[in-house]
Amino acid sequence: MDPWAAVVIGFFGGIVYCFGCKLVLVLGVDDPLEASSVHGACGMWGLIAVGIFDKTSGIFNYEATGSPESRNFLGWQLLGMLIIMLWTSSLSFIYFMIARQAKILRVSLLDEVLGLDISEMGASKPKMLS
Repeated sequence: MDPWAAVVIGFFGGIVYCFGCKLVLVLGVDDPLEASSVHGACGMWGLIAVGIFDKTSGIFNYEATGSPESRNFLGWQLLGMLIIMLWTSSLSFIYFMIARQAKILRVSLLDEVLGLDISEMGASKPKMLS
């Protein structure tokens, strides 16, 4: 990629991240580390950006504009993104169904209210609870 393309990709990556964070909040997803915004939304933008800005096969390729490689490359990137989403969703569904059946998916209500820092990491209780 050219340096100007990296700047454009980074700029839009920041916007994608912000919208991803807002979408997670609107959907009510519990993601305190914002991993889905960083790895999911920005990862998808990265795949799309390669299809657009790649020097040899992207849409903005000056040497091969109109060639079959540049016309198909973004489509391959989108297909790869779809396959990654299906693979991840399928494996996550299987894992969470097994964890649900084994009753290891949730912590106790007390641990959830106090926070896992106390029950899992041995952190001290907040002053107001002492």
